[in-house]
Amino acid sequence: TCQLVVTAQGLTNFAGCDVQILVTPADSGALPAAWQGQAGGCAEGFITGYPGGRGGTIFPNVFTSVPVVPGPLASQNGEYFNTGDCKTPHGAGLFWLSDAGGSGVARNSTIEYALWAVTFDLVNSVNPVDGVTPCEGGASDSAGSRPVCLIPNFRLPCTDPQRGPAVEILDGNFNVDFPPFVAGKGTLSWSLGSHCCIGCQPAVKPSTWSNLKRLYR
Repeated sequence: TCQLVVTAQGLTNFAGCDVQILVTPADSGALPAAWQGQAGGCAEGFITGYPGGRGGTIFPNVFTSVPVVPGPLASQNGEYFNTGDCKTPHGAGLFWLSDAGGSGVARNSTIEYALWAVTFDLVNSVNPVDGVTPCEGGASDSAGSRPVCLIPNFRLPCTDPQRGPAVEILDGNFNVDFPPFVAGKGTLSWSLGSHCCIGCQPAVKPSTWSNLKRLYR
């Protein structure tokens, strides 16, 4: 099971965050079924989001670290695909977290906190119709894994300015900031091989999944 962790450093006060990550095919085909974790998708239940991470010691959970953010409510915590609106442009999937508490709490600016973790079980994901056939494009597909790119792209609501590779941070005064991801770490690839990231934006050098670095500090 692979894990993607979005982190932030430099926080002094925190109430919530909004993270938006597009997943797109890195070849000329449609988004592989193994990456469709939305309700009714082949990988539903095999792709899981964890607000604030999964309790690791390297990157403390930004919501549950002491003092705890009071009453956080995740209005979004999952994936969309083929919505027919601006959420999933050009056949992309959207991993989206939007989570905020009732008030802000102090945070240590020297600590790198986990904002969100997403796990991907690309081996065991199976077609929900028969419960046996591996999802197309996953690690157990006899035809081989299909390559994808994961790209932070803050674009919702669609009527607001498109902010590109950024994350939204909400402070205790409910002021919003849009810090960018680290330059050069704006895309990740899975099973890329000799493929090029077709249509993957922003156009920065992708990091390989095996050398996964922290995305944002």
